[in-house]
Parts: sequence; structure tokens; C-alpha cells
Amino acid sequence: MRMWSQNLVALVQFFASSNLVLTLDESCSTAVRPDGVKIVADVEELLTRNEMGEISGLSFPDRIIVTANHQGMQFFDFIFLKRKLALDKENIVSNLTRTKKSGNPLWLVLFPEGTGLHLCTLTLDDSVEWLYDFTIGYPGVRTDENPEDVYNISKIFFLGQNPKQIHIHIRRFKVSDIPKDAEEFSQWVHQRWIEKDLLMTQFYKDGRFAGQDYEQTEKMNSARTFEIPIKLKNSVIDLAQPYVFLLSYIPLVKMAKSVLCRFIA
Repeated sequence: MRMWSQNLVALVQFFASSNLVLTLDESCSTAVRPDGVKIVADVEELLTRNEMGEISGLSFPDRIIVTANHQGMQFFDFIFLKRKLALDKENIVSNLTRTKKSGNPLWLVLFPEGTGLHLCTLTLDDSVEWLYDFTIGYPGVRTDENPEDVYNISKIFFLGQNPKQIHIHIRRFKVSDIPKDAEEFSQWVHQRWIEKDLLMTQFYKDGRFAGQDYEQTEKMNSARTFEIPIKLKNSVIDLAQPYVFLLSYIPLVKMAKSVLCRFIA
């Protein structure tokens, strides 16, 4: 699966180059201690940099819940659903309980609707500290258009009509602060959607999310906005590594072929 994801990144890198413009809400670097004291971390602590000092990504906790105004799935161990909670509930609870007990790294990626998200937060409970909310915007898309129609696969890879930037606004919520009561949770989710709609309204108007300093963003980073190219860390090594590993099997394949030929003869 890692090889597949690397090839996907390489495909974008070489045939539809684009940059991620990440805007971090203040909540991403702010936390409140049990005694009520507010702690503000240095934004730099949220970044990862390469050997050249360039920003190469963000540093997320090992276990998080991710919601977004965008369809997505986990690359590893994703849960197969029938899209009806009555049928899926047992499967969801079983899988999340297993990962809760194991303590393994987890990115649970969800479209933020009521019942499913509520069930997931209740099941994972204190095994996950943060819920990260992504709001994604594509330049060049009107309010009456669907991004997947404007930027479909044929247009991106055959006509060269790809977004040069993909804007992602990130904020986070402490899972323990999210309401557990079903009705209160429904209102909480509804309020988050109101806020996301306001973010998108501004994005369609200005071409960027609130808090973005366009001039500084062009220089790779401002106070809370960072522009990161979508590319592999080392294109040659990352793409060649799996195939170099397979070279060790060539003698075994030749030996098996020789034995098979003798057996048939």
C-alpha cells in the first residue's frame, strides 16, 4: 500500500504538479491544562522539515480522528461499511475497540455527519485526544460547481487542467470536550458545519482561507500558513526501492523455472 501511495504522489508530482497551502487555526497550537491554564505552543513544533530546512509536512499525533468536507478513506485497515448504521454499528465498534486496545497509530478519516461520528468518538473515548477538522478548497471552482466535475481525472492528467494549489484549513477539538449526549452532539456537529460554510464562503470570495497572508504564503510560510509542494522526499530512491527489493527474488524465480522445466521434461 505504501508503494501505491508513493506512485500516486509521483503521478501528481510529474504530471499535475500542485502545492498544498495549509492554514493552521489557533486551536492547533493551543491547549488548556486540567488546572485551566492556557498553553500556546510554538507553531514550529507542528512542522517537519527536511535536511535543507524546507517544510515537508505537519507533525500530527499518532492517533487522531480526522473530519473533512471531502470524501476520503484510510490507506491501511479501513473499515468496510454498508452505509447503514444499523448494519454497520457492530463492525465499527468491533474494529475501533480493537484499535483502542492495541494502541497502534490511527488516522480515522470521516465525513462529519452525526450518528457515525458520534459512535466513533464514544467508542474510541480517551484513547484519542484530538479531533482534527479539515476544510478543503480548490481555486477556480465557483460556488455552484462541484470540484470533482471541474477537476476530474481526464482534465487533470490529459488536458493539464489541474489546481495549482489545494487549500486546507485545519483546526482541532479535544475529544473529551465533545458532547456525549446524542442531541447535544448533533447541535455541536451542526455548528461546525455552519463554521465550515462561512470558511468556504470566504474562500470562494477571496481565493484563500481566513488568516492567510497571500504575500507571505508565496514565500512558503507566514505566521500560520504554509505552502508545501506535493512531491516525494527523494523521487529516485522512493520509486526504485520496491523494485530493487524484488531483484533479490530473480535467482529464486530462475531456479524455480529451471526445476519446473526439468520436471515437465
